[in-house]
Amino acid sequence: MNKTAKKSIRILICIGIILSATCPAFGVPRAGSSIADQTMLYVVQPGDTLWDLAAQRDIDRELLAGINGLDPEARLIEGQVLKIPLGQLITHEVQEGETIWRIARNYHIDYQIIMRENEMTDPRQLMAGQKIAIPIPPERVAISISPMRKVWSFDLWPVNGEVSSMYGMRDGRMHEGLDIAAPEGTPIYCVQEGVVVFAGERGTYGNAVIVDHGDGLRTLYAHASKVLVSEGEVVEKGQVIALVGNTGRSTGPHTHFEVLAGGRPLNPAYYLPVNR
Repeated sequence: MNKTAKKSIRILICIGIILSATCPAFGVPRAGSSIADQTMLYVVQPGDTLWDLAAQRDIDRELLAGINGLDPEARLIEGQVLKIPLGQLITHEVQEGETIWRIARNYHIDYQIIMRENEMTDPRQLMAGQKIAIPIPPERVAISISPMRKVWSFDLWPVNGEVSSMYGMRDGRMHEGLDIAAPEGTPIYCVQEGVVVFAGERGTYGNAVIVDHGDGLRTLYAHASKVLVSEGEVVEKGQVIALVGNTGRSTGPHTHFEVLAGGRPLNPAYYLPVNR
């Protein structure tokens, strides 16, 4: 390759870097040795905060700030360029007796990834109360990084009741939905129109209904006392599809509600309205 060609390539690379820093959306994914290094560039828009950006990616604000060398309380400036992880980073507080191998198994990732993410040299150095970053690989994150806003949202809750258990780790296991406690027989509403793809008994879920809403989005309603729809039935938003119960693995009448994108669970709290 002659000197002129090499010079032209260098110029093109510089132009690409400048464009990635000034474009109003996202640049090219960056690859690295850890999940946190697998990032895309995001140019801060008016009104953006670290709180909002972290919540939209389901990661901790402190971790997002750390990746970008910022104080967690820092105010963002329009036009500022941030690195946004393609995967998720979750903070896990080590419990008494937990090992890195057990933690890795619970999150379905290799323990060496956790060690690398937390710059650990000895897998036995964990202590109860210690907080570590758990990286969730990009291929297990359901929402696209662009445009980094809610892909879906619902304007009604599936049950009129009280939240009894949130999405997240519970007793060393991942709880992949939201539990809403209500008296047995309380109506369960479909949160969006769609087609019933499952209706009946489903193992530990007890009596359950799964509705396909298109574009890879499905919702699941479990532990019902009675299912009122059939597989293949078209249902409307707000339609009563089942009644609250205590079937399957359940400790009291409630509805276990899941939001799934491409088969992967999302935190339902991000897609339900604040006011019921």
